[in-house]
Amino acid sequence: MKFSDNTQNKNTLNPTIAINAQVSSGVHSSTDTEINEGKAPERLYHRRITKIIAIGLVLSLLMIIGSWMQYQSRHVISSNAVVRGQITEVGTRFNGMLAATEAGEGERVKAGQILARLANQHINAEIQEIEAQIEALEREIKLEHSTIEYERLKRKTQLAEANAKAAAAHAESVAAKSRADEAHAFYKARQNLLEQQLISRDLMRQAEAEFRTASAMANAVQANKAAADSAHRNALLELDSLALRVQHLEVLDANLQATRAQLKRAQADLEGTLIRAPSDGTVIRWLIKTGGSVRVGKPVVLMSMGDDIWIEAWVDENQINRIDVGYQATVTLPSHSGQELKGVVKAIGVATDYEQPVEAVPQPRATRMRGAPVISVLIQLQDVPPSSLLPGLSATVAILGKDD
Repeated sequence: MKFSDNTQNKNTLNPTIAINAQVSSGVHSSTDTEINEGKAPERLYHRRITKIIAIGLVLSLLMIIGSWMQYQSRHVISSNAVVRGQITEVGTRFNGMLAATEAGEGERVKAGQILARLANQHINAEIQEIEAQIEALEREIKLEHSTIEYERLKRKTQLAEANAKAAAAHAESVAAKSRADEAHAFYKARQNLLEQQLISRDLMRQAEAEFRTASAMANAVQANKAAADSAHRNALLELDSLALRVQHLEVLDANLQATRAQLKRAQADLEGTLIRAPSDGTVIRWLIKTGGSVRVGKPVVLMSMGDDIWIEAWVDENQINRIDVGYQATVTLPSHSGQELKGVVKAIGVATDYEQPVEAVPQPRATRMRGAPVISVLIQLQDVPPSSLLPGLSATVAILGKDD
């Protein structure tokens, strides 16, 4: 009885223990049931796998963050970068009207290729007029050459004839003088004989007549000689006068050269109405459309010249001391996802964006997130850039910098 009372008292005094005992008994019974059914090991396995995956993800995230922080600490990174190329504004040296374009926007062109034509009707008319003047001068010069040659031959013949006549007149003059001298001597002899009364007066008159006739003939021959000499001098003068015509021919030649120079200038002007590509490149945009007015000094077409492409990155002032010319750089572009281009620092700017025109900075100062100055850094690409790498594309540059 006592034992029974004690047991009852224990149960009465410790109702919690009793309840716990029942619960524990129930749990064990349930666990035992689950164990018996094979469910507990599967749940424990899934819990462990989930825990391992979570730990792995956390560790991977920590490694990525650590790697990124290490990368950030070793590199100077600029997301304010842009692809640059040689962009040229091509114009003309004439005022006029754009008559036609020969290359479309985005078209690849070769050096010297015609891009556009200006209206050139007035220049063509000027060239035709000058060509007509040249043709007329050439004909006149040719005719003058022929005339001078003809006149030279003619006057040489006349001079030869005058020489011959002058020579003949001189010979006749000598002969006539000789006859006159002989007649004069005969007359003197007859006169002496007459004074001695050795001859008759009839013979004296005959000698006097012969003397007078010989003197007259001598005078006539002398006049012919003077005429022949005069003709000879005139022939010489006529021949010398051809020098004046030769000088006139030289004037015509000078006029011809001047007119040909005018033709070359007009042809150069005609060539100037053709807008040609200065070098190999790509037409970006026509600044003036067909039919538009063109002015000297104003660009007509915007071109990308050659294949030289580089990257211009803007680096914060507190990072610029970590880089120098020759440092290696990595370039990534949103337009070429997953592709990295290798480069090297080619130049570092000597002034911040605050000292440069707004158009020289890819992101204007007014829209930048930070207000601190930035300095431009030029990256020369070592890899061959893809053909689709166009000037103006945005880029991100990571430059391997100095250790602090």
